[in-house]
Order: sequence, then C-alpha cells, then structure tokens
Amino acid sequence: DGDVSGGRELLMQVLHRDLRCIDAHAHLGNLMFDHSPALALVHYRVGVAIGDLSIPPGSRVHAPWNLICNRPLLRALHGMGLCEWRLGRFEEAKQVFERMIALDPIEGCGARFRLFSVLAGQSWEAANDEDDEPSGWRDEDDERLPEDARFGGELFDDDEWDDEWDGLDEDSLEA
Repeated sequence: DGDVSGGRELLMQVLHRDLRCIDAHAHLGNLMFDHSPALALVHYRVGVAIGDLSIPPGSRVHAPWNLICNRPLLRALHGMGLCEWRLGRFEEAKQVFERMIALDPIEGCGARFRLFSVLAGQSWEAANDEDDEPSGWRDEDDERLPEDARFGGELFDDDEWDDEWDGLDEDSLEA
C-alpha cells in the first residue's frame, strides 16, 4: 500500500550517493521479499557484509536495538534470516537468528521466536499461515507465549510490484 516504484527509486538514489547505506539495502530487500526471497537475500547479504566491516574480527559486540545506529544491521540480518528460512535453508537461518540474539541478547528483534520455529523444523509458510493462530508456542500451562513485536512486518505487506523485476532470473543469484 504505497508507491513501491517510487520507494525503490529513492533507495537507489541513496545507494548511488553512498553504496555503504545498510538501511537502503535492507529496505530494498524488504520491497522484494514477497515476490522473490532469493533476490531479496542479495540485498540483505550486502547490507550485512557492509555492517560486518565495522565489527573487528573475533570481537564480541553487542548491538542492542534501542541504540538507533544498530538498527540497519539488525534489519538486514532479520531479512536475511527470514529469506534463508523461507528458502528452506534451516541451518543458515538458525545461524542468522542466533547471531541476532548474540548481538542483542535482551531484545533479539524477534529472532528468538523465529529461531524456535526453525529449530522445530517448521517451514516459513506454516509459521506464517494467516489461517493459523498467531503463535503455536505455549508454555507448560498451555498458555500462549507472547508474540514478538512483528519486527519490520509492516514492510512486507506490499501487494504492488513493479514489472521491472519480472524479468530477473532468481537462479543466477542463488548463493
């Protein structure tokens, strides 16, 4: 429900000025997520790779969501984990969600809930089926566990799509 083409154009202008803008890559991935998770994954991986350049090798870094400068990397990681999971790459999704929890152990940006589903072998489609209840996870008293804050969910609700993307070949972009 918005101007997808205009949004993409604006994000591309940002990248034209500075390819290091992690958030632009993450949001381009968000725009592509519903239509082509393989293509979206490319954007998320670029954003994560750029973010990784700021983290000294072998260091144990915390990047809590409440510090706004950490959000672009966490958004890119979140999208990357969702794409890996949606593409059936459970081990890769597990590693991404575990990394998000390590970066932000208190909040985890909803990664903890995604990780539970991945570890249980639940497909992305089954976990996101609109006909099912919002969460299948229950505690020992059969009470529903709290939902995550639907981290970035509003970014994935766009039904419009620009015909320019129809001609891209997903198979050539597989990792």
